Amino acid sequence: MLESIQNSNTPIIVRNDFNIEVGKKPELRSSICFMLKNIYDSLPSGAFIFDGIDFSEEYDKYPIFKYIENPEKKKIKEQAAKLGCEWAK
Repeated sequence: MLESIQNSNTPIIVRNDFNIEVGKKPELRSSICFMLKNIYDSLPSGAFIFDGIDFSEEYDKYPIFKYIENPEKKKIKEQAAKLGCEWAK
C-alpha cells in the first residue's frame, strides 16, 4: 500500500475526521507509524500561490506570490503523535 501511494501521482487528502486507532497491537502501531512517516515525508511542505499583481515604476507590473503551509502534513503529524510515534514527538 505504501509503495503504491508513494509511486502514484494522486494527491493524498486527509479528511478533517482523520483518525487512526490501533488498540493494543504494537506491531500494527509500528507499521502505521512507518507508513505515516513516509507519507509525511513525501508531501510538500507548502506552496507559493499567486496573490495578485503589484506595480512599480522600475518594473511596471509584477506578480505577487505568498507561501502557504500544507495543512495535511500537520494533520498527519498530529495523528502520529496521538499514536505515540517517536518521529512525531
